[in-house]
Amino acid sequence: MILELFEKHEGRYGYRRIRLALQAIGLVINHKKVQRIMNELNLT
Repeated sequence: MILELFEKHEGRYGYRRIRLALQAIGLVINHKKVQRIMNELNLT
């Protein structure tokens, strides 16, 4: 889900915007967890 959002927005979304996008579709997730997952996927 995070990777899909990142690619959809052509790499312009950071962890804060990704978290807000996830929250908008009903997923509650901490920004630190999003940041950690993005680091693991080498998206930062």
